[in-house]
Amino acid sequence: MKKLSVIVFSLVTWGLTSCHFKASRPSGFNDSIAARRDSMSEEAIETDTAIGVKKDTLNDKGRHYSRQEVENAMRIMERKMLKGTPANRVISGFDLQGNVIMVSLIFDSPENRTLVRKHLTDAPFVSFEGVKEPRPINHGGIEDTLNICLIAGQTVYPHDVRMVSTRLYNGSRDTILIGEETDLAFLDAHGVWRALPMRRAWTDIGICLAPGQTHISKTKLSPEAFPTPSGRYRYYFPVYIDGQKVWLMTAFRIE
Repeated sequence: MKKLSVIVFSLVTWGLTSCHFKASRPSGFNDSIAARRDSMSEEAIETDTAIGVKKDTLNDKGRHYSRQEVENAMRIMERKMLKGTPANRVISGFDLQGNVIMVSLIFDSPENRTLVRKHLTDAPFVSFEGVKEPRPINHGGIEDTLNICLIAGQTVYPHDVRMVSTRLYNGSRDTILIGEETDLAFLDAHGVWRALPMRRAWTDIGICLAPGQTHISKTKLSPEAFPTPSGRYRYYFPVYIDGQKVWLMTAFRIE
């Protein structure tokens, strides 16, 4: 098989969707956290007093917290994430918005908020954002077009699956353009296809797929943030044909 040629291209020209992480991210996604250092001791990292406020004032809603106190809390959260916590698996990132630490949850539920407050910080200046209900899938999808087809890695996955994959085959006579964007949906009890909550991130690159070539796409699930429902699923993958975005789709089950 010939080596795929990879090109970086303009979002305006090709229209690929970008994903911008928050200023701080879970361990393993970016090295920027590791590059940040401060003078706190390892012992201080594990205590609420390291934030710079007394323990008995953490839940004082009327208190004003300084920028430095909030930034100290950010550094503590980053240190804890680098060490690894159960909360790492339910957030997509966090950043500083004014004097508030905004935590982006993969799925905004009371259970996931509790994990963050228990393992990262219980400071009163922390707020949360994220989907509270899986969003409906608005775009359609076809299994193949012009001999370009998308095939599921497996027709049935076990319930404890953590990654699903597809194989895109270019059986046409033309080179097509693809990216790393994907979408994964499950059929709910009311017959509505909804996007499965998970980390959704892809690189803004374009891949030229020549005639006869195959591209493997893999997507990691986030069962700790949103338990994977059993049932029918659809994997969506867009391709660009003559500058037009076409969503391909393949079906599988999780049992």
